Amino acid sequence: MIVHRLIQLALAPGIVAHEFAHWLACALTGTRVHEVCWFRFGDPAGYVVHDRAASATAGVLIGFAPTLVNALLGAFVAYRPATRLLTGAGWDWGDWALAWLGFSVALRAFPSRADAKAMWDAARSARFGLFKAIFVAPLWLLVQLLSLGAKLWLDAAFALVVCLAAPALKLASEGRLKWPF
Repeated sequence: MIVHRLIQLALAPGIVAHEFAHWLACALTGTRVHEVCWFRFGDPAGYVVHDRAASATAGVLIGFAPTLVNALLGAFVAYRPATRLLTGAGWDWGDWALAWLGFSVALRAFPSRADAKAMWDAARSARFGLFKAIFVAPLWLLVQLLSLGAKLWLDAAFALVVCLAAPALKLASEGRLKWPF
């Protein structure tokens, strides 16, 4: 029980960012929010209770927002320590803290099963044309696969790639990449 709580606490920044992304998407789409729990010890560790999205597009945005927000925020926060790692520079405590913070935020980028369900409900209840149907169905399937992928540690692999990709590409283009090559 204590180990589970310590893990939840270590992942709290990612959980807060995940819920913030949902809240922000609700605000941007005009979807009324009833309750927000940024973080708690329990299941779920955070949530946003909101009205059903008014359109399929809004439902997709609300459900998929954490994937975009957490990935971008995680990459931004982890940029300095990842650059130092990939160039062989030493790390200080600040780098360790930023690396964990960026990784924990990126780790929570995958949508939950509840996110996928909310997207599907919005799509089913909205009237939309063939283009939106073709757009929403693959995204819903992607959300389903991502939420299942978290059980296989694909979220951890994704977070690692998110944190290392931008610095690796930049350093490789400058010819300064030292690790892992």
